[in-house]
Amino acid sequence: MGKKKSTKSTKLLSKRNLKKTTKIGIIVFIIIAVIGIILGVVFGVIIPKAEVAEKQAILKEYWETNKQQNNETITNIKIPDYVRDIPENAFKDFTSLISVTIPYGVTHIRSSAFEGCSSLASVVIPSSVSHILGGAFFKCTSLKSVTFIESTFTSIEPHTFFGCTLLTDLVIPSSVTSIKLQAFGGCSSLTSLVIPSSVTSIGDSAFRECSSLTSLTIEDIGELDNIGDQAFANCILTKVTINGETFTSCGAIIDKYSQITPTVFQGNNRLENCD
Repeated sequence: MGKKKSTKSTKLLSKRNLKKTTKIGIIVFIIIAVIGIILGVVFGVIIPKAEVAEKQAILKEYWETNKQQNNETITNIKIPDYVRDIPENAFKDFTSLISVTIPYGVTHIRSSAFEGCSSLASVVIPSSVSHILGGAFFKCTSLKSVTFIESTFTSIEPHTFFGCTLLTDLVIPSSVTSIKLQAFGGCSSLTSLVIPSSVTSIGDSAFRECSSLTSLTIEDIGELDNIGDQAFANCILTKVTINGETFTSCGAIIDKYSQITPTVFQGNNRLENCD
């Protein structure tokens, strides 16, 4: 009898120990899981925030240092790869700046970022750029070419390339739907221009005073909801091709397309019937 009782007691004790061990195991598992969550929050949220704050501090120092430099002697700038936003007036009036490298990753070029960079000869806009704000390249008077790499931005803002008097090499990207007020006004070396079918709006005076512009092609005027007042005024157009048809008379264009008013081509004296 004693042996049987001892065996039963041992089994009962084993079961209790098993239950106790199981409970302890569950508790330990829960504790580990909670610690894991806490660590995940710390390392997954707090540290990235710290990294962002560090990068922001680096950026602030970069732009502050940039402002303090002698902007009349700097000829070349390579913007760091970590930059995502070129701020307003960042390189304004850097009159000796000849070349600038904008890295992939930059998404915004803010207003007047390169305004008055009168020695800047060319610029390449990477595909990461989604916004170029007004006056970004205002009066870059030596700028001859602008290259857009697989662009995604949809609007060329007011005065973006206004007064770029040597600009000759320009292809408007097919992502662009809107060309705004005086975006290319006074680009007096531009000789030919193609408006892609993606464009639905051309603002007032968008290409006014492009005084070497002789050839204009509008790929699909059916997509154009608006052509602003004096959009192509005071150019020297000799021909305008619309939807594959070439015109040499303002009157013929206006008669055929209601969205084109008499002032759109005002001052183009090489076209017939342009007052």
